[in-house]
Amino acid sequence: MIAIITSTIFTGSSTIHTLYRDSISAEERLTQTLMTIESLKSLGFSKIYLFDNSGFNWQKQSENQLVNMELVKFNSFQYNNKGLSELLMLIHGMEIIQDDIPILKISGRYSLTEKLDQNILNEVEFAGKFNSDTISTRAYYFCNKQVMQTTLFEALNNMYFYKHRVFGFRSLIQVIKNAFLKNNSTIFYDTNIAIERGMFNAIKKLELKTYKMQKINVRGISGHPADNKKVINE
Repeated sequence: MIAIITSTIFTGSSTIHTLYRDSISAEERLTQTLMTIESLKSLGFSKIYLFDNSGFNWQKQSENQLVNMELVKFNSFQYNNKGLSELLMLIHGMEIIQDDIPILKISGRYSLTEKLDQNILNEVEFAGKFNSDTISTRAYYFCNKQVMQTTLFEALNNMYFYKHRVFGFRSLIQVIKNAFLKNNSTIFYDTNIAIERGMFNAIKKLELKTYKMQKINVRGISGHPADNKKVINE
């Protein structure tokens, strides 16, 4: 089994499209991501990738600490919806992932405390923690690259298309307004649908065979200012 860590260790300055919510410093991010890597090494993953979207903000000297894993640097646009940025990064990164091997995706700064039994992924296509209409994207598993790639594309499609679907009278009126009235907002820049919901809808639409985990066994510090660096055990 291989592991993909997703991160943006060195964030840039805020713009109208990058309203960073994290209250975690770059030094803390790097330290916590190193803990993520160590937790994966201790659990015996055959290959560890770090997908990082710091772009031009990347600090090269940090690479001295990132050993025994493969660093893949991205310079993709930073959306206010950080899940959208992560999704696009993962789609690009699939090009270098080998076929026919189970994959763990884990968010940087979270440590994995227990690894899913790989035999489960011989029987199912996806394993993760499900809520009523979302999944946890802090960590989840796919049986192989092909299924993961297909799901990521479907999630991206869902996140952009969702606001244009008709669920009732109010949503019908909004779709009509969007079609005929001038609107200063541009959907290209962002979408307000969370990646947790986009992934859930994609898994449902593709009818993947799933294993519903009660715990994904991750531990780390929440980066949302409102959480005041709360410890997350999930």
